[in-house]
Amino acid sequence: MTLAHTNPQGDGGDLLHRLWIYTNYDCNLSCSYCVAESFVGAERNGLTLPQVCRLIDEAVTLEMTELFLTGGEPFILHDIFSMLHYGLERMHVTVLSNGILLKGQRLQQLKALPYRERLTVQISLDGSHASVHDFYRGAGSWQKAIDAIGRLKAEGFHVRLGTTQTPPRIARISLPCAVCITRLGSPMTTTSSVLSSAAASRRRAWQFHCPRSNRR
Repeated sequence: MTLAHTNPQGDGGDLLHRLWIYTNYDCNLSCSYCVAESFVGAERNGLTLPQVCRLIDEAVTLEMTELFLTGGEPFILHDIFSMLHYGLERMHVTVLSNGILLKGQRLQQLKALPYRERLTVQISLDGSHASVHDFYRGAGSWQKAIDAIGRLKAEGFHVRLGTTQTPPRIARISLPCAVCITRLGSPMTTTSSVLSSAAASRRRAWQFHCPRSNRR
């Protein structure tokens, strides 16, 4: 199937080219600064496969060219591979993940997808060492992310790193990419967001002290 195309004139008509879908809000990690406020045990509040397919169809009609699937952790969903399949037949697709579940049967299902050249897997990696990453995302999660990146690269996937920059680490923004070059032998695209000290503090307090019954 051919891809949708943006405005070839480049006159500003191609600005609306990305569709972002939050597939679900439950997660296998409880990162303290999660913008989606996802955590282990959160209500799924997910979209069904028909709903996602309808949104993709609408996006193609609007000549969007890129689909981003995020959560929560999308690979918790049984239907995530069908969502990816449907999207890849029509658009370039990026799926955001912490990488922990990308092994075994799930990795095999990912390998079986069509149009893999259109797929980017974005893995969250918040530093060149475990100390900062694990402080916000949970003990052991840094090494699991590194292991996932290695597995994906070994299977030929295009990997992008997503980094949340806290103020003490702004000057070290290039380190996650350097880690992948030195440890995994391949450069990758990086993307980052900046979190202020106040926001980090508020989100950590909210994460650990707000009663679950009040959380979305």
